[in-house]
Amino acid sequence: METYSVKDIADLLKTNPETVRRWIRSGKLKATRGASRKEGSSISTNDLLKFLQENAKYAGIVASAASTPIGAMSAALLGAAGGIAALKSRNEQAIENSTATQYQICAYLNDEIQRLSESIEQKETIASQLKAEIERDKAKIDEMRGAILQLSQEEKTKCIGG
Repeated sequence: METYSVKDIADLLKTNPETVRRWIRSGKLKATRGASRKEGSSISTNDLLKFLQENAKYAGIVASAASTPIGAMSAALLGAAGGIAALKSRNEQAIENSTATQYQICAYLNDEIQRLSESIEQKETIASQLKAEIERDKAKIDEMRGAILQLSQEEKTKCIGG
């Protein structure tokens, strides 16, 4: 798997290398330290993809950078960041010149569709379970309110009759 330097990421995302280092220190962007301090940090493609998925602002910057040398990797990155369709319609040539083939991009997108579909299915199951719990809790509340009303009416009857 390909890795990128702090400078590569800074150039790609049009930001200062120190900003990238702050992301790494804060845990926003996962990186691997080199054997020596001079080597610096390296960021894997997967870790960059995760960062772009969580930071749409920078995914958009990657889309506009597709014609740069570092941007050659952007076609694959944009698939994860949700921007590949927009990039393709804007710049077919950038995709053709990228290091990812259309087959690889389609395979990646199909995997993402499958993953997201499964995630939606799980969330819908959880949502229906929560709805059922809510309905049960509402019914319990109604029963308790009825009990309170009944108790308060019995208490008034005792006081009035007594």
